[in-house]
Amino acid sequence: MSKKPILFVLTFFAVLGAFLFSDYFFNNPFPKEICPPEECTIYKLDGSGQPIGAKPLDALEKGRTRETYENQNPDFPAGLPIEQEPLEVLESFKESAPGDESEGELSHDQLTYSYFSSKESEDIISSFKNYLEAEGYKIAEYSADAGKVKSLGGLKEETKVIRLINLSVNSQYDGKRLVNVSFIISYRK
Repeated sequence: MSKKPILFVLTFFAVLGAFLFSDYFFNNPFPKEICPPEECTIYKLDGSGQPIGAKPLDALEKGRTRETYENQNPDFPAGLPIEQEPLEVLESFKESAPGDESEGELSHDQLTYSYFSSKESEDIISSFKNYLEAEGYKIAEYSADAGKVKSLGGLKEETKVIRLINLSVNSQYDGKRLVNVSFIISYRK
């Protein structure tokens, strides 16, 4: 039996495989549609790259208020282990929203504080976990990127109030940790 037909078949499948591989990864024949055209508005961009006629991304919905705090935490509950003198405060604010009753939304307040810390991730997570346990929160922990990013969540439901605390600690910065704390209080009627 001649080796030419076998060589031809192998070459054919190698070329076909290479074509399918490159077509799939570089020109995906099955693209995921993020937003169907009939449900999306596509805006043209102005000279600075901003969408023409679109609502600004930082525009607040009706009734929502935002109060920014310069280099200080936004009055978290007593005992919450927020670092009082972090290396650097990146963002600190309180946002309130009335909630849309027709959509089943609850009114809520959100306190957010982002800062750089010199403390170790384990110490930050541990102090928050101790606080959440002592205050009766249900707790969930997550870790990603070989433990460089850690997250802790706490949920406490009461008759009229739902309290949710989220903490994330990112250790991917040279000698410091990025700490994000979000405290959301939703109000039931």
